[in-house]
Amino acid sequence: FELSRCDGVQRYGWSAGYSHVCQRRNEPARVEDDYYSLGATLFHAVTGIDPIVMDQDPEANVAQTLSCLTAVCGAGAPVVGLVRDLLDADPAVRSSAARRLRTTTVLGLGGPAVGSPPDLSLAPILRHTLGVVLGHAEAILAEDVRKHVLPPPVTAYDGLAGLVMELARHPEALTAASQLARLTAFVVKRVEVPPALLYGRTGVSLALQAVASAGGDPALQGIAESILPGEEEIANERRVDVTHGLAGLGLGFLEFAASAPDPEPFLRLADRCAERLLFGEDLIEGNLRALPVGDPAHGISVADGFAHGRAGIAYFLLAHAAQTGYPKSRQRARRMMDQLADLVPDLAGRARSRLARPMAASWCQGLAGIGTALVRGARFFADDRLLTAARTAAAGCRSVAPRVPLVTQCCGLAGIGEFLLDLAIASGDTSHRQDAIEVLHLMLTRSGGPRTAPSFPDATMAATTPCWATGASGVLSFLRRLADPSSPRLWMADGIASGWPR
Repeated sequence: FELSRCDGVQRYGWSAGYSHVCQRRNEPARVEDDYYSLGATLFHAVTGIDPIVMDQDPEANVAQTLSCLTAVCGAGAPVVGLVRDLLDADPAVRSSAARRLRTTTVLGLGGPAVGSPPDLSLAPILRHTLGVVLGHAEAILAEDVRKHVLPPPVTAYDGLAGLVMELARHPEALTAASQLARLTAFVVKRVEVPPALLYGRTGVSLALQAVASAGGDPALQGIAESILPGEEEIANERRVDVTHGLAGLGLGFLEFAASAPDPEPFLRLADRCAERLLFGEDLIEGNLRALPVGDPAHGISVADGFAHGRAGIAYFLLAHAAQTGYPKSRQRARRMMDQLADLVPDLAGRARSRLARPMAASWCQGLAGIGTALVRGARFFADDRLLTAARTAAAGCRSVAPRVPLVTQCCGLAGIGEFLLDLAIASGDTSHRQDAIEVLHLMLTRSGGPRTAPSFPDATMAATTPCWATGASGVLSFLRRLADPSSPRLWMADGIASGWPR
């Protein structure tokens, strides 16, 4: 195919995972090296996942790649045997596989793997991942941020606040969380940060408060209060979503109030967010209509998802009703929950198609986020219809999960796993927790290192980073809740009053 060499000229360079290790060493190219690239490309064509590259050992990466393929197709599928041979270390085996492929007209794809995955021990994985996240924190603290051309990002989504928020949940990490929180407070006062929950000061405030509440540094409570958005920013905010807009601000105020010495000022701010959503101009529907609409066959609905759409807004209004008893919030949340429940069967059906994209199961734009809202709605309204819809969403997530490349909270498997844990708690059905464990098995196939000490990749699938939405601290959140289902899900106002059932 003239990938490794063209017109007799060696073409040194490669796409990670798609080129044989010999090419990375710039060894003289051979035809069989291109057969390896063909096998990697067929793997991607079947799964939608890039070949795994997280391990230092190329053969270990091949084994992980084949594990991902087996999860999608089953061990006996003809395509698994063909790709395995095209990726073989022996050039003669690769050449033989290429000859077979030349005479093949139909290549069976099989179906998802059945049977129980191998046993795993959660404790060492949790312990190791906490150590990885602590290592990231220590590396950040060892730097002098005053010498940086640009300050480190501070937000919950991809910055220091997400790392602080998770470390504050681990007593053995509280010292590091406190030091990192003080660094976060130093930076956030010196840069312009928007008000948002996941991309702004509200998330930073919650992280600082979490450290203060855990006993790490009581002075952080005052700093956290001082950087929270106020009435003017709420009045000027026209976005409605959880990530950037009013629903996220409201959730943040509710959670902040739960641990504040005087909750009333923060509950009033949450009231203002609800009022902006419920009265006057219909900001909700106006925002939702402006969101992009993709191919329905892909099973993705940005306008109904949690990050930017209906599910996240309904979740906030439900939390507000639970905390305040406000009937307008309850009524609008109920209406939106019914809309979501009506949508789920169609979205779950699309998720079972091979045309479904991995994001169809995601927290941000897919069934995991919609299901998260429905689970809480089912508990709050004591409505079995909403719980049934959440179960249907979970079935759709299970269909897509083997083809989800990322292990992360946003767009990835950790976010799916958190939803399944929520469903297990709400329904009392332990099979959903087992589904979450199977999600962890899938995450391990995308990782480097031994199963008891994995290196979980970030959104690049080629490195590990500390951030919460797309990195190791978000994976740690899922592992923590898998080990202790009673521990809180971050950024979801789990700490508010008893009227908010978990």
